[in-house]
Amino acid sequence: MENMGMRRAFATVGLAVAGAAVAGMMQAGSAAAVEPVVDPARGLYFGVVLNEQETVALSNSPLPAMLDGVYMSSATIRILGESYLDEDDENVYADLPEVVDTAAALDGIVGFALVDPAGNGGRPLRVVAVFP
Repeated sequence: MENMGMRRAFATVGLAVAGAAVAGMMQAGSAAAVEPVVDPARGLYFGVVLNEQETVALSNSPLPAMLDGVYMSSATIRILGESYLDEDDENVYADLPEVVDTAAALDGIVGFALVDPAGNGGRPLRVVAVFP
């Protein structure tokens, strides 16, 4: 079962990267550069951080809704900074489209990461939204 969760997580990160890259390339004059991150010592196997323009492009695409319906049961969402999303110390009460749209509207960024499920509530995918 854990193997299926990892496959979903890999597919989610891959789709997010592909969607942001395509959307970024479609923006005239955009210098899209999805930033990869890796830190196995801290349980971060692979991740990508989208810049503000890529976050807006992702927000304007159908990809967040597609990912939310299929893959988000394998993910945790974390919020860094101030937003108007409903959250407490443990949970964010918003779906992926809401998180991405809010980040885009507030000049924030989003990132997707494959992580060690043992340090992520048993889930292999982490989505982080950073608000200024």
